[in-house]
Amino acid sequence: MPTHYCHGLERGVLVPAELDLWSGLMAAGVPIASACQGEGICGRCALLIEGEVPPMADLERRTLLQQGVAPGLRLACCVRSPKPLELYAPYWGCLLYTSDAADE
Repeated sequence: MPTHYCHGLERGVLVPAELDLWSGLMAAGVPIASACQGEGICGRCALLIEGEVPPMADLERRTLLQQGVAPGLRLACCVRSPKPLELYAPYWGCLLYTSDAADE
């Protein structure tokens, strides 16, 4: 079970690889934004994620585009990873800078 590090909260969270990040963070009591309860349609759980993550599925890609989420962010409810990740969210006190945003 990988430990994902939540920057700003300065806390590591164990999330089973079969769970998406949103579900695992919620189960651990970590505040994670959502209006759709992890269904992948609101875009509020967008995080900057560093580490090895799978490619985006169509639902995540559509939601990011429709909701106007900043380039380079991923939806916590759509990402599963068997490897440790570094997670950043503005409501955890992190400034989000992505390589895509820096090019603009």
